[in-house]
Amino acid sequence: MARDLLAPTPYWDHWIDHSHNRIEHMWAKCKEPPSNPRYRPQYVFEIAREYWQLMLERYSRRDPVRELMRYFPGVLICKSTPPDHDCGWGRESCRA
Repeated sequence: MARDLLAPTPYWDHWIDHSHNRIEHMWAKCKEPPSNPRYRPQYVFEIAREYWQLMLERYSRRDPVRELMRYFPGVLICKSTPPDHDCGWGRESCRA
């Protein structure tokens, strides 16, 4: 099944690399003390949105759909955050 017939594979490779780097940067920033604690929920949402964007990019590049499920924990950030990406906020505060 061809998903995106207009954009060549190198186009998607570039944006997939960009998304991976952006997610790494956002997790690193997430571990720093926030200047505005009220922004934390929005920032967590932005990280989840980056995972969603990455999934769409990989799908558009025609990657196998079964490979996309490894990004669901990032989309479902409050319930499935990997232990090595702990922002120190606690899962209970995410659910509030």
